[in-house]
Amino acid sequence: MAATLGRAMDSVCHQAPDVFVVVDDASEDDTPAVVEHWASRFPFVEYVRHRDKTPCHVAALRPVYGLLRVDHVIGIGADDILLPGLVRAVRDNVMHAVVFTDYTCSHGSQSWRVSHGYAEKTTLAPHAVRQRLQTHIATETGIGSSVRSDVMEWLWATGWHLLGPHADSIGYASAAAMLGAVYLPMLGAHIDFNPNGYGQRTAAADPHGWAIKARGFMSRAGLDVRTAEALVAKRCYGFAA
Repeated sequence: MAATLGRAMDSVCHQAPDVFVVVDDASEDDTPAVVEHWASRFPFVEYVRHRDKTPCHVAALRPVYGLLRVDHVIGIGADDILLPGLVRAVRDNVMHAVVFTDYTCSHGSQSWRVSHGYAEKTTLAPHAVRQRLQTHIATETGIGSSVRSDVMEWLWATGWHLLGPHADSIGYASAAAMLGAVYLPMLGAHIDFNPNGYGQRTAAADPHGWAIKARGFMSRAGLDVRTAEALVAKRCYGFAA
């Protein structure tokens, strides 16, 4: 991912987070050189490199999350970018379990905005999040979102890594459904949608298998069946319940 990593790191570094950890899962390209370039300019950049490839990209992150001493964690892929103001916005909302923002997507020459539908900052209690997730408008995912550090530990303890390509969508939505969330009407991130990327390919290869794993995760999390089935329909099978 060295080709896009520099752009991603640029978008994070100029927002001055407390710490920015780059996890290199045994890459074979110029990733180390890209990281070194940014680490030499910004002392909060830390680099973790795995000698051998981890079977699951989510599991590859686990050792890092266990070492972080921060209030909130913002996830970003090497082909994504954080949009200006996101880190500051999260700092202003560290009391919330999950911070959701709108985000933009692009695929080829097409681009679009994914909005949560709120014109002003909106805080929802768990029951209100669950009601929202049961409708067709719900778009909760990890893109442009942040999770409080204690909630992140809860996700790991519940088997977050078992969700594979659905880790951010099912995981973040489940956390919000159990603990509440705040929705900010700002653009927090941009993602280049790639139908041939890991997440899309893996999810499409076995939707029934991932649905079973998603149901297991949400059952362990204590999520009610109606909300869980709505999320399975949206995320694992690609249509609204």
